[in-house]
Amino acid sequence: MRLFVAIDPPSDILDILEESIGMFSRGNKRTGNISWVPRENLHLTVFFIGEVPYQDLEGVEMRMEEALNDVPSFYITIDKYVFFPDKLHPRIIGVSVNEQSGLLKNIYSTLAKSFSGYAGKKEHKKFVPHITIGRSKMNRPLQMSNVSQGSGVFKVDEVLLKESLLSPVGAEYKIKKRFKL
Repeated sequence: MRLFVAIDPPSDILDILEESIGMFSRGNKRTGNISWVPRENLHLTVFFIGEVPYQDLEGVEMRMEEALNDVPSFYITIDKYVFFPDKLHPRIIGVSVNEQSGLLKNIYSTLAKSFSGYAGKKEHKKFVPHITIGRSKMNRPLQMSNVSQGSGVFKVDEVLLKESLLSPVGAEYKIKKRFKL
């Protein structure tokens, strides 16, 4: 199983993200090389665990229980557009998130320690919290005219363990377990 830890935004935030996708797609019609993330797949990846044998699922859940044991709920603000690796050569188009209390980064750090060396993972990338809205195959800047930034705040009161099922038509995400904060 290919597992990751995520936060799903509520429907009002999904509406804002879909509006952003619509504005980008209208402004970049000629490219045809952008795969926009469908509404049901929009999420904030908190931590990517990786490939885990099915028999290890219970152990993963126990590590998550320990990592999230005393974490209170918190608020996230969707912020500004982000482009990876950069704005001139965007491969990933996303919306950054801001969380003032530091709890989101603490969750990431705790999970990174908990899963260090687990399932073949030894190193993890720097955590840049964002919600991916599209992936680009072109190597040139996007058209940004008439693309306004939506904003919104939402309460995070659960963290999800998800499985990523890859197929030729795209990824499907299946919730394995919910962890209440």
